Amino acid sequence: MDRSEFIKELKRAAKIVNTGLDDDEVLDYLAEEVTDRLSIYLNYSDEDTFDKRIVRIAARILPSIYNQTKANAESTDVEQGIKSISDNGQTVTFTDRAKSYMASESDEQIFGGFAELLKPYRRPNVLTR
Repeated sequence: MDRSEFIKELKRAAKIVNTGLDDDEVLDYLAEEVTDRLSIYLNYSDEDTFDKRIVRIAARILPSIYNQTKANAESTDVEQGIKSISDNGQTVTFTDRAKSYMASESDEQIFGGFAELLKPYRRPNVLTR
């Protein structure tokens, strides 16, 4: 199936798996983002077609990303970390940055346990001269 058909089926299947996906604008955006990440992870080009079996795998991934995105949008939490430490002067500098789940997590983390299921669908990188 082509990319647009895959996205349509992904949204339909994700709504079956999780009936709480009620914000269609966010769902549309995240379905496209998950499709982009899947195509990069699987080494698909723009011309490649998606195997229809991947729809159900992606439909289990999309709700968790949706819930995480909605939680981050409604939260004012920031990630804190230690930026620098000085021993003699006894100073500690902290960093604050907004949570950026999709940008900072690896594909294996985002896909969770589904990364192993997706591995057989990965295409090798072939370099020609």
